[in-house]
Amino acid sequence: MKDQTKDIASLFNSIDCFISSSEHEIFSYAICETSVFGLPLIQSDIPGTMWNAKNPSTHLFKVNDPLALCKRMNLIINADKEELEKQIQVTIENNRRDYSLEQWVYNMIKFYKQI
Repeated sequence: MKDQTKDIASLFNSIDCFISSSEHEIFSYAICETSVFGLPLIQSDIPGTMWNAKNPSTHLFKVNDPLALCKRMNLIINADKEELEKQIQVTIENNRRDYSLEQWVYNMIKFYKQI
């Protein structure tokens, strides 16, 4: 457990993986920010975070299943570091492309042109 901080980069630099164990969620900014920063993710298999499930550095576990979470943690701990870094780079590219401010603006303009 880390202390609360306003310097999110220092927090991300001090961890090896991000775990999102939410039972309920809509769009998780924490997942998006963490993935774009370059950390592997372990996330619960809930509908609100499945947008990130396709990414190669994302590992799912059944919500409220601590044994499944533990297995995913061991996968990250024991992962081939070079292969994991390649997966992280793909995830960064995917989420920057799909969830950047530029993409949001494009989607909003496209939406408004339809009405």
